[in-house]
Amino acid sequence: MTNKIEIKFIVLYLILSLSLFLDFYFEIDFSNGGSKMDFNGTFPLVVDLSELRTNRWAHSVHFPLHYSILAILYKIFHFQEIIRIIYIIIGMSIPYLFFLNLKKVYFEININKLFFFSSLIFLLPFFRSSIVWANSATTGLFFYLLATIFLINYLEKKKTSQMISSILILSLAVYSVQYYAAFFLIYLFLIFRKFKFQTFLVFFLICIISSIPGFLFFKIFPNTSEIPFANNPF
Repeated sequence: MTNKIEIKFIVLYLILSLSLFLDFYFEIDFSNGGSKMDFNGTFPLVVDLSELRTNRWAHSVHFPLHYSILAILYKIFHFQEIIRIIYIIIGMSIPYLFFLNLKKVYFEININKLFFFSSLIFLLPFFRSSIVWANSATTGLFFYLLATIFLINYLEKKKTSQMISSILILSLAVYSVQYYAAFFLIYLFLIFRKFKFQTFLVFFLICIISSIPGFLFFKIFPNTSEIPFANNPF
């Protein structure tokens, strides 16, 4: 079975990924305006964070990591458009991360078929809009797919560093979008089922430690205990 991706599939990937810039140029939002509204509605939070002000977070339901990343970019570049272009570049790698996951799980399937299937993600309307409008879903999905690569590597190679990396990166996904916290239960179930109870306890402790910042954030800003789905934070 070939391990080399054919050039025609690489070209297709590049065409579909670069087409995101057309959505950017024409300000297209395939989510019926939700992604654009979320970006514009939450940008005051980004501006506040760039100036180290947190008073608005008392009324926000959002976790801070995604908006902190935007705030750093805004502090450096001072233009929304540059932030969105950077997020498009980041988002262009997400189908490839998905492909890397598929390749590890479905290793018996032709690699070109998996790569082609992964490229089709660019055609999903909400996926395109969440990238073009720098939505938190893009940040969360990026970290989640990266975390699952480390998880699969751990299940294959049994290297503790792989699992620790996976948990810490998954934490970044959770601190971007809260609902990724549910995947910690899946992680623990897989560890409990495949390894000794002592191993399970070690990684359970790591999960608890990685969740401490989140519980502290809940304590300071209790509204973030709600699960946001592109709501206006005010």
